[in-house]
This record gives sequence, structure tokens and C-alpha cells, in this order.
Amino acid sequence: MHKFSGALALILSSCLTQPIFAQAGSGFILFGDVRDRALNYTLDDGNAKNTDRYFLDLKPQRFKIGQIIINIPATFDGRFDPDRMEVRIKDKPVALRSKKLDMETRRIELVVAEPVPPNVPVTIVLAGVTNPYFPGIYKFDANLISADEQPILRYVGSWVIDFN
Repeated sequence: MHKFSGALALILSSCLTQPIFAQAGSGFILFGDVRDRALNYTLDDGNAKNTDRYFLDLKPQRFKIGQIIINIPATFDGRFDPDRMEVRIKDKPVALRSKKLDMETRRIELVVAEPVPPNVPVTIVLAGVTNPYFPGIYKFDANLISADEQPILRYVGSWVIDFN
């Protein structure tokens, strides 16, 4: 019995010492109301003060997407590079009509040149981001404007990102 315990401890300890290179997850919602939905994301680094790249996933929608709006939390003191923001479908960049970063209103606005078809997953890539100075949990809200005859703004979820 003791031989197996030692072998099991050795196997478990070797698994726990593997380096972690990226942070991923959907986070968890600690605040908000019932309509809040966690969205998946991946970070290249995830450490405070470092330069990073965010991969923010949007679930497939039942409508055509014309515009993506990301609300930046008021407590987030990091910086974004508007020239290094893109929208991807199946890892291929989508042409954007415009991209705007407005830190006064704490919003990122990405307008696609051609509407994203329904039922297609989308990834927003924000590269060259300077993470916040202090570690913590930050909630970024995702809103979409449909590309219909009557565009409607829709809240679709939140990325709850934890920086070490």
C-alpha cells in the first residue's frame, strides 16, 4: 500500500510543477444580476503590469452582427492599442469598417465591413494591451448591434478576467 502512495505522490507532484504559459477561462460572475453570462477568453500572459494579448470569444448568435461594443470597467487602468484590435472568424481576420477606443466613455467599438452571419463563433483579439497595474478581477461587458433593418443593441455576456 505504501509503495503505491509514494508513486502517486511523485506523479501528482510532477504534474503540479509544469509551467503555465497562458490563462484561459470563462471566469465567474461575482456581481451583477441573473442576466449576466460568462464568456470565454484566453490571455497570453495574465500578469499585472505586463504587455499582453487577449482572445475574447463570443458565442454564436441568432442574428447577423454589425458592430461589437466592449465596455471597459472603470477600475481598469491598463492601456489598449487601437491599431492592434481585430475580429476573427475561424482564426481568420475579418475586415473592419472602423475601430474605436474611447477611454472617456470606456468603450471599444468594432464595426465589421460585412455583417457576421448568424450561428458563427467570433473571437476578438486585442494585442499590445498593457495589463492593469494591480492584480484583480475585471468585468468587461460585451454588447452587439445587429445588422438588421432595425439594428438592436444586445447585451450578450461578460468576460470576467483575473490578473495575477
